[in-house]
Amino acid sequence: MNPVSIGVILLLGATLAHAQESCVTPGRYFHPALQQTVPVAETLRRVSKRRVVLLGEHHDNAEHHRWQLHTVAALAAIRPKIALGLEMVPRRLQPVLDRWSQGQLSEDEFVKQLDWDAIWSFDIQYYLPLFHLARMQRIPLYALNVERELFTRVTREGWDAIPQNLREGVTTPAPASKEYLRFLAASFLGHNPPDASSTGTTAAQDGEKFLRFVQGQLLWDRAMADGLAEVAQSVNPPLVIGVMGSGHLVNRYGVPDQLKQLAVTDVAVLVPWDAHFDCAQLNRNFADGVFGLDIEVEPPP
Repeated sequence: MNPVSIGVILLLGATLAHAQESCVTPGRYFHPALQQTVPVAETLRRVSKRRVVLLGEHHDNAEHHRWQLHTVAALAAIRPKIALGLEMVPRRLQPVLDRWSQGQLSEDEFVKQLDWDAIWSFDIQYYLPLFHLARMQRIPLYALNVERELFTRVTREGWDAIPQNLREGVTTPAPASKEYLRFLAASFLGHNPPDASSTGTTAAQDGEKFLRFVQGQLLWDRAMADGLAEVAQSVNPPLVIGVMGSGHLVNRYGVPDQLKQLAVTDVAVLVPWDAHFDCAQLNRNFADGVFGLDIEVEPPP
């Protein structure tokens, strides 16, 4: 990809509206493909028939985590055999998740062994209700993430520079579509705003930085997709529910696209609605269901 092409992508993807709008009714699901509101029970019955259900979140929104808890509990009532995949936990900590979901750890032991503050920058109080549900119902938990060091190295050196034995079992990500690149460009600019006073970088350097940013996002997407696909393609698989940031899901970019490349196509995407989104974004591929929440973003309990 040449710098000119990347520059065009950056311009096309420079803005995402965040207006507070009321196109999604609180307490109901809006189905973008149908352009209509659908009752919660009907939506959950539909998605419970899929192989994988992906639940989005904005990590610091308490209402999103409450919605995830209610959704997982409801899906477990429809399909008793479920498993949860977690963006928050790196793969090396899978044994800790196993011990927790089998009832072998106290909460204090669980949090300490996860070393939560080191692996995730958001308050564990957001997540503990879901963790307790999993332990209470003996729901298997799966760590989907990779170590921060691997992500940092990919964004610095590129995926191809990482030796096979240091890739933590992650398979090579499928390339990002043009649409996903436009979407990622907005996030990239949010983290790297243009500095009109700076003349120290060239278009080629900016383009290379964006390319490395994309490779980092694709690493996260592929790592989560690999973990979910392994469970979904096992013998007599459970309904696999993935819990992760909405940016990895919307428009079926990110994880859904990587799952498709892994031959897991029967995937439902559910996203909670809030002020981060704009009604104009609700194209038919945005998600299978968008749940209406009150707009306010709350601190952790």
